[in-house]
Amino acid sequence: MSHAYDNDLDAPIWGADAIGKVLGLNKRQTYHLLNHNKLPVKKIGAKHVSTKRQLLAAVTVEHA
Repeated sequence: MSHAYDNDLDAPIWGADAIGKVLGLNKRQTYHLLNHNKLPVKKIGAKHVSTKRQLLAAVTVEHA
């Protein structure tokens, strides 16, 4: 399913599953990175939130 905000780099990405999907990671990989503070996220309540721009920038910097 495609959403209008899929191409909006600054739209909030809520939850570990959605964050993993943006990065092409499985659930275990995503939680590992989140638990080791390797992704640019904020935790609001029990949910992690970030933007596609922040996530992709972090991955690009890590692998450059």
